[in-house]
Amino acid sequence: MKSRIETAAPGDDILPGPETEARLTRVSRLVARFEAVAAGVLIFSVFAVLMANVVSRALARPLIWSDELAINLMIWSALIGASLGIAHRQHIAVTLLPNAVRPSLAHAMGIVVDLTMLAFFATLALLLWRWFDLPGLIAAGSVEAHSAATFNFIWQEPTVTLGVRKVWFWLVLPIFCLTGSLHVVASLAARLTSRKGVAL
Repeated sequence: MKSRIETAAPGDDILPGPETEARLTRVSRLVARFEAVAAGVLIFSVFAVLMANVVSRALARPLIWSDELAINLMIWSALIGASLGIAHRQHIAVTLLPNAVRPSLAHAMGIVVDLTMLAFFATLALLLWRWFDLPGLIAAGSVEAHSAATFNFIWQEPTVTLGVRKVWFWLVLPIFCLTGSLHVVASLAARLTSRKGVAL
């Protein structure tokens, strides 16, 4: 009776397995569904705010906060939509070179693109960590003390007309960084799993 010896290609131990890739894909798709709903709600909200402003101006009682709110809602919808685009790989791309080379090389290019995007999100995460400076805020004991010590007014600066702090709108940046990173990691895991053990 012959015994079959299975050999692993170099690097197989550091590549994601099918189970890990499947879990990442499921989580990415779940987050993408929430993002699709959130983007739709935000776009409808922008439309509703602008229409309310039109009506209020016609009645000679303009809503002075409507423009600022609409702009901030559009920023939220744009960044959430950008993350959704990453999840579905629907961003604008020039595919002339990948289409002209053999599939294994095109696959390798896709991995390089995902790694480049991960580097971008890692840089963004570092910048956001320094900008929001949550450890510094906790150590300072209050928003006012933190602003006075660091001259970083992110937690204190108010909006012009809405009467709320801008930080509530800036929170979309770490959300985008987190969800975008998740989608890229899921994409990278899928690429690596699909070509596991094949030299690129």
